[in-house]
Amino acid sequence: MNSKIALILVSILSVSLAAGLLFQMFTVFSNDAMTTSELILTITTMVVMLLLIPIFLRLWKNIRGGIPHDDEFSQKMKMFAAGYSYFSSLIIWLVLFAFHKHIQQDDLLMLGLSGMIFSFGVNWLLVRRKGF
Repeated sequence: MNSKIALILVSILSVSLAAGLLFQMFTVFSNDAMTTSELILTITTMVVMLLLIPIFLRLWKNIRGGIPHDDEFSQKMKMFAAGYSYFSSLIIWLVLFAFHKHIQQDDLLMLGLSGMIFSFGVNWLLVRRKGF
């Protein structure tokens, strides 16, 4: 993928996340009550938006410097992180399904998806720091 296309996609994602977060906050403040799934969704959206800031700045710097977006090492690193994340997300889903009687169905889905996102981020950081 070209760096300019990646920058455009990150910009569109940032704007849509900001609009969704504003809409979520408007509905939460109008209802005067926040459920657990709404809280998880809001926190996850804020974390993703905070993580997009350094990605956006790095892409902008790479475009100005003429550096390509993905090289072979970064593609291999993402592939290894995705493999580790797959197995860790399976464990997360098994644990969540083991305790599904104590968790509401909507919250179970939100926790599972948030856990999958979190596990990819952690595994990506581990692969980046320790190597393959």
